[in-house]
Amino acid sequence: MVTRVAGGVQGWVLVVFVGGLLTCLAFAAGSTRAGQEPKKVWRYQAIEAQPTSIQATLDDLGRDGWEVFNVFSASRVSNDGEPKLVPYTFYVFARKPQ
Repeated sequence: MVTRVAGGVQGWVLVVFVGGLLTCLAFAAGSTRAGQEPKKVWRYQAIEAQPTSIQATLDDLGRDGWEVFNVFSASRVSNDGEPKLVPYTFYVFARKPQ
């Protein structure tokens, strides 16, 4: 009879443990879903800007809510005495949420 009571207590301990474990897992899964941000949908824009207007282009994009994520310059070789690379245009890539 002592064995049956001990087995019953062990069974209840196992049930309580498994129930607690499942409750913790369910809570963790629920809080992860609730804490996630909704997926953003982005609009993208590519702009070609002259070297003399790159600052104004960047200012305009920022004022309009665009996030610049890349600027690429295209250069050519200038032979004014000593060869050097001179940028002749910039490509600006920006995005913002829709």
